[in-house]
Amino acid sequence: MGRPHFSIASLLVVIGVLGIALAAFRNPSYLWANVTFSVAFAAIVLAIINTIYGRGANRAYWLGFALCGGTYFATCTAPGLREYLCPRLATEVIVDLLYPHVSPQPAPPPPQPQAGGMVVILPQGQVGWPGGMGVPAAPAPVSRWSAWSEPDRTNGDGYQIGTLSLVSSEAFRQIGHSLATLLVAVLGGTYARRRYEGATRDVPPEPDR
Repeated sequence: MGRPHFSIASLLVVIGVLGIALAAFRNPSYLWANVTFSVAFAAIVLAIINTIYGRGANRAYWLGFALCGGTYFATCTAPGLREYLCPRLATEVIVDLLYPHVSPQPAPPPPQPQAGGMVVILPQGQVGWPGGMGVPAAPAPVSRWSAWSEPDRTNGDGYQIGTLSLVSSEAFRQIGHSLATLLVAVLGGTYARRRYEGATRDVPPEPDR
């Protein structure tokens, strides 16, 4: 089995995908979550088309790509499979462990003291003064674009392991599993092509009649 050869174009594609993945992980917004989900879904559909019309080793690659990537994609998105199978995958653990390191939570803003007084932070985001009533902080208006593009820092899906609660945002999990779909698909396609090349190499040529 010879060494794998990579073209400059394929290396540039890998670098671009890694850059997009890092940007999405650092800014886990619902926009990035939908973009990565759409890319993974489109890649599976294109792989099925290339499997139908492909030939030889290329067809074997796209068949492995569609089969492995499609299986993982369905496991992480289909109702029922997502609740029972996805939490048992190793990638679910990796995504959960990456969340606090790759996408750190922003530091809370310091309280702003009023003139001549001290600020007291009360429960449920209220601000008050000693001896006074709590005043709820008015939420800033959010535009439609901000709702899509701002990082999702809410506590979404999580697990209770012993006394420790592991919680990640829903957008971050969707980004992680969409990118993992592409990785699993590429690995599956590469394996299928190697198996095809090995099988055709071992077949003896037909004798001349």
